[in-house]
Amino acid sequence: MKGGGRTIQLVTELTGTPSPAKVWEESSPYESVLVELNKAVRQHRVPDEYQPVPVTFETLRVSGRLRASAEKVWTGHHLKVVRYRLDNLSASSQIVRESDFWQPGTRAIMLSNPVGPLIGGGSMQVWVTTSETGGTR
Repeated sequence: MKGGGRTIQLVTELTGTPSPAKVWEESSPYESVLVELNKAVRQHRVPDEYQPVPVTFETLRVSGRLRASAEKVWTGHHLKVVRYRLDNLSASSQIVRESDFWQPGTRAIMLSNPVGPLIGGGSMQVWVTTSETGGTR
C-alpha cells in the first residue's frame, strides 16, 4: 500500500497458517519434525507446507562486534524459521556458538560454519527455529 511517501506492507498473523503445515508438523514426534525441518532448510529445501513471509521485525541478539540481519523467514503452523546473515565487524576473529543465540521460544539453532572462530570481516548464516506460541506442541 502506498501513499503520502510511505510504503506499508501488511502481514497477516503468522500463527496458524493453512492446515498442510499443521498436518505435517503434527504427523510425527516433535523432535523428528524439528530435525527434518532443519535439515531441509539447511539444504535449501524448505518443506512445501511452509510459507515464505516478508522479513519484518525479526532480530537476533549478538555481541557488540557482530551484526545479524534477517534474510528470509518461513512459517508453518507451530514453527517459524528465520535465516540471518551474521557479519563480524571487527578485524579479529570472534568465537561463535549456537548457544550465543538462544532466547525464549527457541527450538533449534544451526550455523553454516562449524562452531568456532568467525574470521575478522567474515560472515556466515544462522538459522533459528522458534515456536510461534512460545510453548510446547
